[in-house]
Amino acid sequence: MKTLQTKRLYLRSLELADASSIYELMNSREIAARLLNVQYPYTQEAANDFVYYAQQQGRNGKAFIWGIVHQTVLIGMIELSLCLQHHSAEVGYWLGVSFWNQGYATEALQCVLSYAFDELKLHRVYAVCFVDNKASARVLQKVGMQHEGTLRQHYFHWGEYHDVAYFGLLHQDRLSK
Repeated sequence: MKTLQTKRLYLRSLELADASSIYELMNSREIAARLLNVQYPYTQEAANDFVYYAQQQGRNGKAFIWGIVHQTVLIGMIELSLCLQHHSAEVGYWLGVSFWNQGYATEALQCVLSYAFDELKLHRVYAVCFVDNKASARVLQKVGMQHEGTLRQHYFHWGEYHDVAYFGLLHQDRLSK
């Protein structure tokens, strides 16, 4: 899997040595509350399993899952899940709580979108977030993604139904800016 670089970040494939950092970052109620498929409390075993899963996804070409590294510290992850039949992908990301509000998510997402459209030649990239996750919605809008709709009570998470917002960006949208 290709390593990507921004002004402040490296986006690289995950290694088993990253599992302890993933565990430390993900074992946070604030993170788990914003992600659909993350258990809380998070376990070291779950982190180990995730690294193996990420490596497998990369090998079979179904997804690119990069660790987001600032200097030498893993601060989060970003994933591009491909649907090559439709020339599209879903993007998702998270950062450790102490790395919020510093522009890292926007910077990583801009880099992955460039890779998706310029190198993979995708037609469309979309993202989903809980409606109450205003910070994630702001990141998506900053990189040019448009709110395409809201699915009411679409996910059942932690004993409650949640609305989710869909955001999308077409290759042609990027060209018109």
